[in-house]
Amino acid sequence: MKIAHFPKIAFVIASAACLVAGPASARDCFRESFAFVFGKDASAKMTVRNTGVCATNFKRGSGRFFENKITVPAQNGVATSIGKDSYTYRPNAGYIGTDTFVVSLTGENPVSKGTSNITVDVIVTR
Repeated sequence: MKIAHFPKIAFVIASAACLVAGPASARDCFRESFAFVFGKDASAKMTVRNTGVCATNFKRGSGRFFENKITVPAQNGVATSIGKDSYTYRPNAGYIGTDTFVVSLTGENPVSKGTSNITVDVIVTR
């Protein structure tokens, strides 16, 4: 039996600092790294302070992105897609708790192509 191997596109943080209204602090948000294959759904986790904004960029690796959009909006904050491979999340003022949104990414690499729906689970802290 032959097992097929598919290269994965890694979810990587573009920089250690987060975008915030005041001075930037890496303590304002944390995103776990994860990998996905174009055309297959995945999930991601993020923790953000209720005064911060998380900016996230998907690393391209050997692939390219065609589209990036928020298909299920956050209920307790605002998720915004930026360009073809980035998004931000800002919790509602004063909110503490959990939130979820879905980022839909369409792209291809030499062995896979399609749309991946990334469910992002968020924990908002003080």
